[in-house]
Amino acid sequence: MIGKTNAAVFPVPVCAAPRRSRPWRTCGIACSWIGVGSVYPSAATARKSSGARFKSANVGICEQRTRLRRMGCDDRGMSNDATLLGALAPSAPLAARMRPATIDEVVGQEALIGLGAPLRRLLERGETPSLLLWGPPGSGKSTLAAVIAAAVRAVPTSLSATSDGVAEVRKAVAAAAERRAHGEQTLLFIDELHRFSRTQQDALLPHVESGTIILVGATTEPPPRAISPALLSRMRTFRLAPLTQEDLTTLLQRALDDARGFGGKVSVDEDARRQLI
Repeated sequence: MIGKTNAAVFPVPVCAAPRRSRPWRTCGIACSWIGVGSVYPSAATARKSSGARFKSANVGICEQRTRLRRMGCDDRGMSNDATLLGALAPSAPLAARMRPATIDEVVGQEALIGLGAPLRRLLERGETPSLLLWGPPGSGKSTLAAVIAAAVRAVPTSLSATSDGVAEVRKAVAAAAERRAHGEQTLLFIDELHRFSRTQQDALLPHVESGTIILVGATTEPPPRAISPALLSRMRTFRLAPLTQEDLTTLLQRALDDARGFGGKVSVDEDARRQLI
């Protein structure tokens, strides 16, 4: 008779997980917890063969790590080319494929990231304060946060104040504390930060102050009115400007020419360009 199952737990991409697996998110990539290793015998039998049991579990974990690496993932089930906004995939939407990977690829916001601009100077000096990105929709707040995470070599985690709450924040902070114990930094990006209540925003304070997380918030609302004064005083605010027609023209041409986009296989006439821009 088979007793209680004590399978070892390890994250793998959701495409390889059973239907009833519990979802687990990190770095914008959906993963699932699944059991690996063998089914263990009943308690009576286990007491007689505890050494074999742990050996079986370790072999299962090693096999699982090998599978993950063959799929281009690391030991945490995270794609090796993962960013704050997810991993690059050929089937991803055009906008996702064309997202800048470095600060030099970002179009627009010259006042922030141009040569000698304040945000660029921070990153070049290796400083990583908590930031608030304030700007209109489509100005590149999420993209800039992903570039910052890559520049400071922090583990990126993303939440949205429209769908996540205190429970998700606590999980993200707990994971960040564990990483910090192993010498890793965590950048926590919260989109639509102004949608959190003042109480929810203040719950982030001790973790920002202690350096457990590098908080990067995005908001479309004026910070003095939408963000808790206590939290705002511990963040540096950068205002993003709307993209100009010249910026949009540059982005369109890059999408047409770049291998990540259409790779020169598509052309757009002037009338179509005016309609798009």
